[in-house]
Amino acid sequence: MGPGVHVTAWGADAALYPRASQPPGLVRELDARFGVHPGFETYDCGWHDPKRLDRFTGACVTGAGRRADIAVEMMHRFPDWELFLMVMSEAHMASEIMWHGVEPGHPLADFDPHARARLVRVFTAIDDAVGTIVAAAPEDAVIVVFSLDGMRSSPGDVPSLVLLPELLHRHAFGTPKLRDIDAEAWRLAGCPPLLPRRGRPWRVDLNERMVEPPSEPWTHRVPGYHAARLSPLGRRIQKLRKGMEIGVLGIPVPPECTADPETLDAVPDSADEFLFIGNYREDRRAMRAFALPTFGGAYVRINLEGREQSGIVPLDEFDAECTAVESLIRACRDVRTGEPIVESVQRLGGADPLDPNGDRYADLLFEWSRPIDAFEHPDLGIIGPVPLNRSGAHSDRGFAWVSGDGLTAGDVPMHSVLDLPPTIVRLLGDDKPLPPAGAPIPELIGTRASL
Repeated sequence: MGPGVHVTAWGADAALYPRASQPPGLVRELDARFGVHPGFETYDCGWHDPKRLDRFTGACVTGAGRRADIAVEMMHRFPDWELFLMVMSEAHMASEIMWHGVEPGHPLADFDPHARARLVRVFTAIDDAVGTIVAAAPEDAVIVVFSLDGMRSSPGDVPSLVLLPELLHRHAFGTPKLRDIDAEAWRLAGCPPLLPRRGRPWRVDLNERMVEPPSEPWTHRVPGYHAARLSPLGRRIQKLRKGMEIGVLGIPVPPECTADPETLDAVPDSADEFLFIGNYREDRRAMRAFALPTFGGAYVRINLEGREQSGIVPLDEFDAECTAVESLIRACRDVRTGEPIVESVQRLGGADPLDPNGDRYADLLFEWSRPIDAFEHPDLGIIGPVPLNRSGAHSDRGFAWVSGDGLTAGDVPMHSVLDLPPTIVRLLGDDKPLPPAGAPIPELIGTRASL
């Protein structure tokens, strides 16, 4: 945390940073006055359980209203602020889980006829919250409502986190790590979307399909997942027993973390710990290529000698191995449609994969062609099917609306997201130092036209 007043992870979708505040004690005070966000940690709500989705939707609506009330309180309590920034996670929460409600071509489009209505409820609550915040802002404030990315139909969770690592594992070792189901019977039935068995959370269901399931039950980093199906009375009992609030999905909302900011900033974060692909981590050292954690397109890294701790691919075989991995994956077809699963492949990094100054997360990036729950390789056979997870994913098309005194209505051409921070800084005043990347949008700063 830098200077100023901060509240972090209040109502977070997937809290990768503790619920904390500067000054200390502020989160605890806000919780007591306004209540916690009842939708805390909804990352694995799931599209397949209408009752949970109803509770989740109500939590987003309530949370958006409380978030707006907290914003008004903070603006009034700390009136000397120059920049007030609030993140609203409700749109992200709801869109990732229920995007099939507005995407007619998605395999889940006909599964839940109420998904669209739930999304409308959430976005209406967000609109109301923005209105509350704007009405309370000073008259001379410039209002910027923005998202650095947009939303689209998600192809990524299952092929990137499950099917691809399983394919690479079977290619490397000749054995499955994920148990097969009767894929031919599924295909003869018309390839209906699979539901997690008995309505369990997606990750729990997949873990139980492992040939050797994890010894510890998965809880998405916070205890209490098995309370998810408790009745309202059961959740109240859990609240008394655990001494903390319990969200609508049974996830305990942790109290404010009182550690100092330097300690909190130093805590490492690994997506392996809570993404299904982490089940394949132990096998990477013996594989020539392996898949990496991601929230979208699939990343593959070559197990290169001199770069990886247990590298086995000589440098002179690096390019050939990249080509072999690309050929392996391009040979796969979507079982549901028979079409290629890959839309594009990109080689990442510079010419030298051993460059110590390079910022190279992976060597190959695969973008998928559509939502995929099973694919077939001509030699390795069918991988999947498995239940789909998120139906919505991030896109690279964000938006911004800017309004305030001196701004006139109009449209601005598309700009890089890197241009938004320096634009906001320049709107604060001409004497503020600009960020190192991006440039102020001239249509806003020069002519004062609105976005």
